[in-house]
Amino acid sequence: MNTSPMSLTPPLTPLKELTRRSEHDATLLVSDGRDRIFVHKLIPTQIANLEVWQALARTEHPGLIKVWQVSQESWGLSVLMDYVSGPTLEQLVEAQGALDPAQTVSLVNQVAQGAAQLHSLGIIHRDLSPSNIIAGPAGACIIDAGIARLQSPTAKRHDTVLLGTQGFAAPEQYGFAETSPRTDVYALGKLTGYLLTGISPASPIYEEALDDPAVVPATLRRVIERACSLSPADRPATGEAFAHELQQALDSLSLAEKPAPSQLAIPTESVATTSQDVPTPQPAPTASAPQAVPTQAAAPYSSRADLPAWRQRLATIATVMGAVFCAIMATGLFNTPANITIPAAVWKFQAVSIGLLIGLAPGLITRWYLLKQRRFATAKHPFLTWIGLLVALFFIAVALVGISQAMFATTR
Repeated sequence: MNTSPMSLTPPLTPLKELTRRSEHDATLLVSDGRDRIFVHKLIPTQIANLEVWQALARTEHPGLIKVWQVSQESWGLSVLMDYVSGPTLEQLVEAQGALDPAQTVSLVNQVAQGAAQLHSLGIIHRDLSPSNIIAGPAGACIIDAGIARLQSPTAKRHDTVLLGTQGFAAPEQYGFAETSPRTDVYALGKLTGYLLTGISPASPIYEEALDDPAVVPATLRRVIERACSLSPADRPATGEAFAHELQQALDSLSLAEKPAPSQLAIPTESVATTSQDVPTPQPAPTASAPQAVPTQAAAPYSSRADLPAWRQRLATIATVMGAVFCAIMATGLFNTPANITIPAAVWKFQAVSIGLLIGLAPGLITRWYLLKQRRFATAKHPFLTWIGLLVALFFIAVALVGISQAMFATTR
């Protein structure tokens, strides 16, 4: 079956293979021989959705890639769509690091508009991840709808299992409930956090970075957390509503917090759907060179009110555990075993050393890092310093015990 609003001159000439998972699961760069470049996508039957691609072929929106031709084959679908020059958001973050709030909100708003157009067609994208969005000449553009589906008029559960990008896929995409437009809102929330932190939501340090007010302003973080609620009912109903909340949060930032607007720098050497160069039929417009977004240096929290609650709880737990361990070891000062082979004084010295160096001191050091270091787990050096201090205290305690044992042995 064919749905083509444009007459293409066969045969198409292959230019480059962008991705290939199997014979009928690939993305190719092709030309029609008339200085026009297209992306040719082969979709296997297992994930092919003819109705979705036909709906995309009938619509035009700056936030969505233009689909020119959809052909149904025995092995799946053959889709021909525009080639959009520019880096993916993933490539953009890799090139220049985390984006500032103004850039992030602008890009997410453009993606949300594209998602809203999909939702108006009854389509749920289900994979709004940085690798599927290009920062093109006309703005952010959603370039792939490989696992998108039409929303079912009847409520169904388990309509999606193990599809989507880890870290960006909503809980219901793992079979817990039916996917809906709020599934894409969840992905928009994770996408916003990714752009602001420069860290994938699948990373174990993503939540720490998101919690850090030096990285993500608290007003924006609250909007992101609502969009990423476990229950779909707690999220904004549409992508547009989420983008509106983001814009309001950005506008509410004080002049001291709000960075000056800056033009998004897009690396000219990056291209759509791949990090390698591809030929283009015409010279591309010159873009400004990428500029790293300045980051604020780590600094102590100004007050206890700024602390995330989990930091305060862990700091208290670490202190209490260290004190309890020290107290247990201190009982050796009063209860010297009758059958020990070393003098009571050496026993007491060892008990105090172990209690202080392996119990109380690590607890207090951990407390200080949790309460004072903003980027305890988002920057490498403070984390390694903490680990190094704990290891050093352990070996000092072992050394003191060993030295005391050796000194007793030599005096006998």
